[in-house]
Amino acid sequence: MTLDAPLQKNKLSIALLEQFRDALKAARITRGLRALAIVSAAPDIFAAGADMRELLELNPDTAVDYAALGQSVMDDLAAFPVASYALVAGPCFGGGFDLAMACQRRWSTTDAVFCHPGAFLGIVTGFGGTVRLPKLLPPRCARQMLLTGHRISGIDAFRLGLTERCFRDHGAMLAAFRRRFAAG
Repeated sequence: MTLDAPLQKNKLSIALLEQFRDALKAARITRGLRALAIVSAAPDIFAAGADMRELLELNPDTAVDYAALGQSVMDDLAAFPVASYALVAGPCFGGGFDLAMACQRRWSTTDAVFCHPGAFLGIVTGFGGTVRLPKLLPPRCARQMLLTGHRISGIDAFRLGLTERCFRDHGAMLAAFRRRFAAG
């Protein structure tokens, strides 16, 4: 599955989350599917997180609906019947980070940057990141990321075990994924 809104930095808008939900449903019934990769069409950004302009327009009721939509998409991804991979290059922030954490496996490039910037904005991620991150990183590191907006590089994410593999660039990562799941 390809995130393909590079001009909007692959922000997780309501429309994108709905499309993602529908694509997951379709992929779930695809015969012969061996793995699901979430990748950006742009090699320099994975996903910037929530669309802040859209968030500012939400009222209490629509905010709850938005959070519920995001949580259900992430939960569906986490429970996907075949291995799901986030192939992360460039910034992976906020809801985009939640999306990567919902995948069963994560690969990154050296230029990947993982961050939950909600601490700078006075908000908490609404898509399950506060629950998933402490399961993936040492608790102290997870708390630091969630409470301070601390960023970690693709190399550090690999060293800490957040990602399984780290590649020099987007192309090398995609080629390795294709080789791993080539037919035969």
